[in-house]
Amino acid sequence: MLKLMCSLLLLIVLGVLLLQLDDELVPGAQALLDKVSVREGSDAYVYLLGMGAAPGEDPRAAGQAQLNAIRNWQRSYRNNRRQPGAGPILERTLPLPDGALFCNRREDGCITSLLKLESENATAQIHGLLSEHHLLMERYAEFMQLSDYSTQTISSLQEPIPEFSYMVKANRLMLLKALALSAEGQLKPALDLLSGHLVGLRIQLANQDNLIGMMVFIFQISDLLDIYYGLAAQDTSDAVLRIDQLSKEEKAFEQRIAREFAMTADMVAGLDRNPDIWAVEGMSEGYAPGWSVRAVFKPNMSLNTIFPLYEQAIQYSLLSASEFAQKMEHKDVPEWLVSRFRNPLGSRLLTMSVPEFLSYIGVMFDLDVKITLLNAAVEARRNAVHSGQGLRDRLSQLPNPYYEGPHPPNWHAAGNRLCFEGPLPDTRSMRCLVVY
Repeated sequence: MLKLMCSLLLLIVLGVLLLQLDDELVPGAQALLDKVSVREGSDAYVYLLGMGAAPGEDPRAAGQAQLNAIRNWQRSYRNNRRQPGAGPILERTLPLPDGALFCNRREDGCITSLLKLESENATAQIHGLLSEHHLLMERYAEFMQLSDYSTQTISSLQEPIPEFSYMVKANRLMLLKALALSAEGQLKPALDLLSGHLVGLRIQLANQDNLIGMMVFIFQISDLLDIYYGLAAQDTSDAVLRIDQLSKEEKAFEQRIAREFAMTADMVAGLDRNPDIWAVEGMSEGYAPGWSVRAVFKPNMSLNTIFPLYEQAIQYSLLSASEFAQKMEHKDVPEWLVSRFRNPLGSRLLTMSVPEFLSYIGVMFDLDVKITLLNAAVEARRNAVHSGQGLRDRLSQLPNPYYEGPHPPNWHAAGNRLCFEGPLPDTRSMRCLVVY
């Protein structure tokens, strides 16, 4: 009996020991992580961190202080994964503009209401806003001259997000400035202002190394294109230039998705042998030996499980719009490397937390499609087509980059929009052009 009990105990010990073993990362997963590193020195990133510094403060000095605080917290957190908190809160003391002129771009009629600003009262209000928030505009202009943007913090789910809200508000002020110029009879200077600003936005878009920053600049560009079209439609000369389609650098997702993967890897490293994982699962917190956690949660196996989704997203981002639409029609699901015996908890936790990358990629394609629509619409307007419905008829033969055959843009009267159909829901009207 004693020999039997000893044998059983030995088997249990061996089983526990075997369950401590983790796999190596698959080569593709390791290669993706290797793409993420902190390139020391980014004036643009530091400046953006300090964009909200109080009047009289130097944004660079404030941003560097913020960066130092973030790095100190990250070092402390990596040394003690069980410490509470979500990292330093970025200081924001510079006032942000608000009001009806800063309506949500997703609301029907928002952009149209801006294009209707022709009264003296409206232009006076815009000039008042530009004067009141001149410091924000000065900082925005300085940031837009910087071309070395690179995130200076370790990839982590707890890393603070820079103050992109200042960028969004300042961009709206820039669009309002162009509208005021147009209302005062200075159409060419207004178009020149928008054209120059578009160049800067696209440089910043190409430089973004994370998905949030990428989306922020995509949405800013989309808003600018609506205003640009509204003004360009008034110009019957040949001065309005065609807008180039998105470049390879602007559309690139590999580095941005690599950073997302590194964030997940950092989270997984923090959960390895960490008893707090039971709190993540909704169970009571408390002490649990590290070996019990490792028996059901293995970091490398967990990352290998979800890596195919990241790999697929990168591959899809390199497709053409039509190829992407075909992929969305077939809904290909990559093969997952799941081990429910050796890694039951890891397989379940991470497969529930992967971002919906395809929606981000769809937004990028939608913006590129919108540029196609805008260029065609400007050309049609030059031929003296003045109503939204008439414009749609004029564009009835315009090919939809997503599909073969006739898929002309549709007219949506509620939002004064011409919209292309697409493979994914367009909740932000990204493949639509506001026509007023």
